[in-house]
Amino acid sequence: MRSLGSWRSRLKGTKGLLIGAGGAAKAVAGALAHAGVKGFYIANRSGAKGAKLMKSLRQKYGKLDVQAIPLQDADRFVPYSDWIVQSTSLGLKGEASPVSLKGARKDALAVDLIYHRETDFLKQAKRSALPHWGGLGMLLHQGALSFEIWTGRKAPIEIMRQALVKGLKFR
Repeated sequence: MRSLGSWRSRLKGTKGLLIGAGGAAKAVAGALAHAGVKGFYIANRSGAKGAKLMKSLRQKYGKLDVQAIPLQDADRFVPYSDWIVQSTSLGLKGEASPVSLKGARKDALAVDLIYHRETDFLKQAKRSALPHWGGLGMLLHQGALSFEIWTGRKAPIEIMRQALVKGLKFR
């Protein structure tokens, strides 16, 4: 949530689309529910995995409106989403995005958790002039939070960001 900056305060009461139901998606889903989103759709290749995450979220966050949908139907929900988070491994090796952002609202936030390359998902967001972020911020803030927990000191975010960018050869 820290990586979203000012967007964090905009999440309360919103609805979105979460693509994926793996470990990263579970963490994001819990953080979004805790932040007060109204609800979201979970689009996943495996219906059983999406349904399991949906059930778990409903048990923990009773008022959360969450629905599991097949990944192939995700494009239909893009126009109704305030935000779209791509949390699958699709894009790690340059694969096509699992959804099309053509119908996205102009103010919809697009986030891809992959941090070492600009994915097709992010390229679509950029072409559509959507606010968008890759996963570098999430990686950075996970490290910063770990640093703070282990050392009891405030993390040097900018130094950490510079090291990450250098280490991942971003320009």
